[in-house]
Amino acid sequence: MSALIVAPLFVPGHRPDRFAKAAASGADAVILDLEDAVPLDAKDAARDALASYASATPALVRINAQGTPWHAADIAAVAALKPAAVMLPKAEDAATLDALAAALGPDIAIIALVESARGLAAARMLAAHPAVTRLAFGSVDFCADLGSAHLRDLLLPARFELVLASRLAGIAAPLDGVTVRIDDETEAEGDARHAASLGFGGKLAIHPRQVAPIRAGFRPSDDELPASALRTTSWRGRNGFTPAATAPRAWTAPWWTSRSASAPAPFWRGCEGIAAGSQWGSEAAIRSPASISTGRKRVFMVSALVRPACVPTLSAAITSERRLRTGTAMERRPISSS
Repeated sequence: MSALIVAPLFVPGHRPDRFAKAAASGADAVILDLEDAVPLDAKDAARDALASYASATPALVRINAQGTPWHAADIAAVAALKPAAVMLPKAEDAATLDALAAALGPDIAIIALVESARGLAAARMLAAHPAVTRLAFGSVDFCADLGSAHLRDLLLPARFELVLASRLAGIAAPLDGVTVRIDDETEAEGDARHAASLGFGGKLAIHPRQVAPIRAGFRPSDDELPASALRTTSWRGRNGFTPAATAPRAWTAPWWTSRSASAPAPFWRGCEGIAAGSQWGSEAAIRSPASISTGRKRVFMVSALVRPACVPTLSAAITSERRLRTGTAMERRPISSS
């Protein structure tokens, strides 16, 4: 689930009166924040309020960092709540991830929030940790740690390292940091488009009015769609589906088939970007199937128009189609979004 999120919205954990508004904002996940957005004297109240979240919009929880007085209690509360994922701030070392993963169990994903020099230096290790499904960039705290200005050109090396670390580890493209100004939707969209151009897969939001601009920033323009058609890669992420490296805003579902039972066929991916329009594509459609002869084997390459929420449905549909039509070209079949 955390691999599909594009525009998650923070909401202070001690303000349960805002939970419903955040869930209705259009964000594809709500981050119940126990850390920076919560005053010191409200930490316990924020933790207690987690159980009052009742929306169908997936919930993530940002806990307090290791070494703080609230870290252990946060973990215990989150383990009982079982959100879609936990965001670990100040992620820097494997030992903290190991302890968190052991406490949460295998069903709760971890998003490692990189916001320090040590965290950036450890980014590849963090991304490769088996419990981590995604990296996120805490760019404001990162600049504070370095004593640098929060400017795009100065942050290019850090952002590229997070994208590269994610790619090498086979996990979803990272989430970019927040846009601090909440009164300028153009700035939020521009920041999102900049992050998308670098290979990020989403961006953190701190106000409901930022959600739509962020989604717009990650939506390919009409000019970009033809260039992203039929891109393929032989790489498979360990989480089952990941953004294609050559088209980071286009998501694909894993699928392969072979007429030879003696060895698996090579793994192919195809993508044709996100459907054009004012919203993400409303449905996924298998398009332009093409068979590729590889000696004794025959592999089918599938291209798809797919929004992130459609990926599980697309994957299931392709699997079903494969069982029916192994060794023959697939017919076009529309797939309803979930």
